Amino acid sequence: VYALGDCALIKNQSLPCTAQVAKQQAQYLAKCLNQLNEKDIHPFMYYPKGMMVYVGEWTAVADLKQREVSGRTA
Repeated sequence: VYALGDCALIKNQSLPCTAQVAKQQAQYLAKCLNQLNEKDIHPFMYYPKGMMVYVGEWTAVADLKQREVSGRTA
């Protein structure tokens, strides 16, 4: 049984309920289903690429891997 996206729960892992997580989980599942040898399947690992939120009135906040950006630039 596989669960993807915000309905998925992985023991000892707290993941944000975002499309970024769901996309990575879907790619992982596709790879697992295409594996011929079950011994080659590794546990799912989430690699955050950053978050961005629009606050309003030309203002946003971005938390990227290398730096944080806010205001009109974000």
